[in-house]
Amino acid sequence: MSIQKLPATAALSEKPPAARWLGLLREFAAGGVLVRMFQGFMTVASLTLVAKTVSFFKEAAVADHFGIADELDAFVLSFTLLSFLSAMLGGGMPDSFLPVFSRLFHQQGRESAHRLGMQMALCNVVILVLVGGLLAITAEPLLHFMSRGFTPEKQTHAAWMLRNMMPFFIGSGLIFHLSAWLRAQKRFVLASVTPAAAPAVIICALITSGSTASIEVLVHATNLGVLLQLLLLTFAVQRTLPQRRGWSTGCFRRWEPDSAEVLRNTLPFLLAGIVIGTAPVIDQIMASWLQPGSVAVLGYSEKITSILLALTAVPVGDALFPYFADSVAKCEWKVLRRHFLQVTGVILIVIIPLTLLMCWFAPLIVRLLFERGAFTAENTERVAWVLRFSIFQVPFYIVSSLASRLAVSMQASRFMLGMAAFSLTINVLFNALLMGSFGVAGIALSTVIVHLCAAVAIYVYTLMRIRQRSRQEVKP
Repeated sequence: MSIQKLPATAALSEKPPAARWLGLLREFAAGGVLVRMFQGFMTVASLTLVAKTVSFFKEAAVADHFGIADELDAFVLSFTLLSFLSAMLGGGMPDSFLPVFSRLFHQQGRESAHRLGMQMALCNVVILVLVGGLLAITAEPLLHFMSRGFTPEKQTHAAWMLRNMMPFFIGSGLIFHLSAWLRAQKRFVLASVTPAAAPAVIICALITSGSTASIEVLVHATNLGVLLQLLLLTFAVQRTLPQRRGWSTGCFRRWEPDSAEVLRNTLPFLLAGIVIGTAPVIDQIMASWLQPGSVAVLGYSEKITSILLALTAVPVGDALFPYFADSVAKCEWKVLRRHFLQVTGVILIVIIPLTLLMCWFAPLIVRLLFERGAFTAENTERVAWVLRFSIFQVPFYIVSSLASRLAVSMQASRFMLGMAAFSLTINVLFNALLMGSFGVAGIALSTVIVHLCAAVAIYVYTLMRIRQRSRQEVKP
């Protein structure tokens, strides 16, 4: 589905506010692009909630069967390492792939676009297999370095798990590409709901095994769940491809020239993801310098904030990215700017009151989620105090995420890498400045400032790029 060409209108800033909102309501009533954006957001958000719920029950089932046993320690270490590396390797390419796919789809036709998808899938598999082989060869020394507190037997068991979860590593890395391929075609359902497949398989495996469930069952169920998700996404992508006999194998005889652009932009997005991914680790390290329990307090507040972000920022990015990429591919700069500003306004109108409510009810939220057993009323008070700072990152995070998707649609890979390095730098700086006065809450406040600065910088940059591209289009 492509964006419908809308009539040219005057710049948004030239209209009075009442006329702007009236136009927005009319567009919604007419069932235009904004309605499809909203429908895409609601689809992704609701299905993400389903996947998160299944994942929560999986964590409960694992805790029920294994508690905090040594073998679960080894599994979590191997699983976390493979998850991070697969997300790092598989997550960089979709950001560079989707805008190029949209451009080819609208300018050269669906066959060229899908040919690019096939070729990038092959590149992704080759990279994942090579890295997976390297991980399998170096499993013992790598895990010995990472787990110096483990016994030799526990390290050996972790290395066995890492090698046996190579299907999980390769499959989960490829899932990023297939999901982006579907989202580029506005097919959000399977890309959003299939993450529930792996935890659902694990739950079934543990229930079937009963009290005899071993950690090997967890390893094999993890592999099986990811392979099931991979098969579902592969089937969904295959149905969108040209069904002509020999077309799939012919994709690799003629290399798409635009594939070089995808690969060239993958590295900056990959590096930006690594830089951004280190920020929570740095926050936890600096929190460990404070009074005992500060790392745990920060972790609990971040878990609550991350739930809200998972149901808002992630669906916003996933649902709107394809529409932004379409507008960039069609050079519809006025339409793109108008939708960008309108969507931002709607998001802020909804999310700011929700943020204020969560700030006000922070003690109640923490009490309902955590206060039981060893988690005392004093712990609730500490976590709620930090949450009241941390929750204010949500509006800025969503806006910066939205603006980042638009910047990615315009292939601003170097700018995004620079913004990631800038954000990490000011995060460390403000952590150091604020933690002395506010304690661990200062680290949460630092995160808010970082997202505020990022939102303003990326937002201004994208609007300037849109204006620049628009002027270039009108030149003779």
